[in-house]
Amino acid sequence: MAKTSHFQFWGLSASLTTVDDDGHDDAVTYLHDTVSAMTAAASRFDPASEINAVNASPTPVALSPLLGDVYRWARYAYLITDGACDPTVLDSLERAGYRDDFDHLPLFGDVEAGAAPSPGLSRVSFDEETNTLTKPTGLTLDFGATAKALTCDIIARHVGATTGVLVEIGGDISAGGEPPVDGWVIGVAETTSIRGDEPTITFAHGGVATSSRRVRRWNTTVGTAHHIIDPRTGLPSASDVATVSVSAVDCVTANAFATACVAWGEDVSYAIAQAGWSARIVKEDGETMFVGGWPEDNR
Repeated sequence: MAKTSHFQFWGLSASLTTVDDDGHDDAVTYLHDTVSAMTAAASRFDPASEINAVNASPTPVALSPLLGDVYRWARYAYLITDGACDPTVLDSLERAGYRDDFDHLPLFGDVEAGAAPSPGLSRVSFDEETNTLTKPTGLTLDFGATAKALTCDIIARHVGATTGVLVEIGGDISAGGEPPVDGWVIGVAETTSIRGDEPTITFAHGGVATSSRRVRRWNTTVGTAHHIIDPRTGLPSASDVATVSVSAVDCVTANAFATACVAWGEDVSYAIAQAGWSARIVKEDGETMFVGGWPEDNR
């Protein structure tokens, strides 16, 4: 019988469901170990994290095996989205007021002047043999989006070797192993407020990710801001796309395209279809588009 456990970390809700009761506790232990390791490697909100040390270093840095893998997946996400999913937007995020863990942001944060296009990952070099990263002084990296999706994929692959599993962290979902007979049925929410009447989809393997301008929003002295930066401007995206859900081969891929579509607008939808994935795109005016075989809403 399937068993589900619920968690809260990184300021997000999370869950792990296994097809079989047996091994569920071991899967939960692995989840906690993986989240802890990823926090130590890639969380910009942990002062002692490896990524903060990398960002502060004026010289090339040899990355740990885990952060090296995070970098490789972030580079992959950057390349498949033509730079829309860009880990060099940290300076822009902080200028927009996102300088602390979301739960600790001030009621009205200051916005710094001087927004500019993001540097782009092409300015970073990486030695595959030594895991050494070299970047210009002042360029900072934020692997948060990729790290969250990758955490789901890592857990799903590991636990999936022994039982069917579904892992969800803050709207990012990864499935591993043998799914239930009728597949995994998930609701697709446009915000973190779950009403219970969200449209559902059924899938067996791979990943699903949702990106939205309607969550992780904060007040600033000049208005409301959100966390999805358009690398072309260095400002929170002003596209006409509010929320995007993508289904792909894994959660990292789904997250990359979902982020790209919100950042650059619905024109990115052709890239999703061209790559063979599917998506549900909700525009600011409420119009909903379905790409690449994503089923129409069943609510």
